[in-house]
Amino acid sequence: MNVQEAAAPPAPTSTTINFKPRSAYVDNKAKAILDGVALQLQQTADATAVVVGHSDKGESKALAQRRADNVKKYLTQSKGIDAKRIETRTSTAAGKTAEVWFVPAGASVPAETAPAAPAEAPTTPPPQ
Repeated sequence: MNVQEAAAPPAPTSTTINFKPRSAYVDNKAKAILDGVALQLQQTADATAVVVGHSDKGESKALAQRRADNVKKYLTQSKGIDAKRIETRTSTAAGKTAEVWFVPAGASVPAETAPAAPAEAPTTPPPQ
């Protein structure tokens, strides 16, 4: 009996989109980078993307979400990528960026970009 070990799925890759301070505008430089991500998604129908928005110190967390949302909006509205294939998240790490992860089928996004697990409620011993 010949049993072959299943090949590991390809590792996810990330691309960084830079934003101006206090801005969520996807400029032409960002669009050029995102065009490459869109091409990967178009060529790999079972792959997905995860967009992780960041905001710098002094910027709101809402700005991080707007950055992620604007990247997704460009990929869906301008490049025709199905919105169900793109997940948006925010990170607590500082930066005027959005990370765009290309995730092949069967792969998962590295832990540092995964959403934090909900905190468990502290347990208190029952009264005695």
